[in-house]
Amino acid sequence: MCVDVFEKMLVRFLEDQERTEGHQYFGQFGRTRKIEERRSYQKDEEPLVVKPQFFMTYNAVQILLSLRNILDEYDPRKQSKLKEYVEVLQKHSEEIKVSTQDAGEFAERLLLKHDGQIVMQDDLYHKGNKFISHRHTIGAAIILMLLNRQPKLLTRIVKRLLDDNIQRADGGWPIADSIWDKADFLCSSHAAYLLHLAQGKEQFKDMGRKLRKKLDATLAYLLLKNFENDGYWIYLNEADKVPITARTFPELFHILMAYGYDMAYAIPEKLLEHYPVPVDAAEQFNGIENTSQLEVRLGAVFRLAGEINPNPFLDMYLRVRKEVLGNYSNELYYSTYELCCLLSMILDQFEFPLEEKVGMAIDATEHLLSEIPFFGKMYTLSKETRKRLKEQGLLD
Repeated sequence: MCVDVFEKMLVRFLEDQERTEGHQYFGQFGRTRKIEERRSYQKDEEPLVVKPQFFMTYNAVQILLSLRNILDEYDPRKQSKLKEYVEVLQKHSEEIKVSTQDAGEFAERLLLKHDGQIVMQDDLYHKGNKFISHRHTIGAAIILMLLNRQPKLLTRIVKRLLDDNIQRADGGWPIADSIWDKADFLCSSHAAYLLHLAQGKEQFKDMGRKLRKKLDATLAYLLLKNFENDGYWIYLNEADKVPITARTFPELFHILMAYGYDMAYAIPEKLLEHYPVPVDAAEQFNGIENTSQLEVRLGAVFRLAGEINPNPFLDMYLRVRKEVLGNYSNELYYSTYELCCLLSMILDQFEFPLEEKVGMAIDATEHLLSEIPFFGKMYTLSKETRKRLKEQGLLD
């Protein structure tokens, strides 16, 4: 992967942020997402322009934080192979800094309008009826949690989630307080991630037992939904039958691993049934425009799964990574999430000595992993494995 392609990808990623002055969602990511892809996650026909894209934004924030950390921690004596890539980051450092700040202000601004809740108006079913969107409230709170912004506001949000009987009896979390008030697995996945992040923050130490109880119930709901459908989650209809949604896998995977759930091992196995991706597969998934998007999503999953089982997942990740980076083009459509995955794959390419092993990751990002599970943990390869992968053309 040449540096020029990395810069094109980085610029494209930064340009995915809403930069129109006066726009109600100034600072959010997802500006270039196709309507069809956005629609695939909706349960109604309401105009999408009214819905903020908190989830695309917090995926982007995870990447921005890692890029900023690389700039802060870069040591040319230990990471000489990073030099040209770091020079690209330095060239765009101000944009990266401003993008991070604007993303945080976007979430903060909307939450402060209604004391820590995202309030929307239903103009489709009940004209003018306002409702609290728990899904969007949770998404905005995740952004603030990642950026360590507004701790007092976050305390009110988390306390409300714990005390206001929002969670359903089956452990799932509803999209809203009315209209869509049944448990929803996408909302529940994001709720699990927020609860997990909160457990790692000193400010929520006194809520530890409540947080864990809510999180356990949420995970029980998510795992039950998985088992009920033979290892698949179904969203909206049978056409959306996929082993696990790309938007939630990184967060859920790390939570399952952190708390010792065996399902963390089973989910990636299911995805192997879909690889290699058939040429016409894109037509089977709502919002997917080209097969490369599916390859990127699978690669991101295999990357994380390689932490617990290098064979076959690490090998599979390296194969997919080589293919998707080699075929990357600015002419191909990628959603915000996929751009994040592609950038993380590029940042994985550097090798450096680590005691007697070789790590595939960037040393500077390791201490952020408890905050940013999207990146996964550092891979370490034995000399024998490294030799074998080089022979297969998977490592330079």
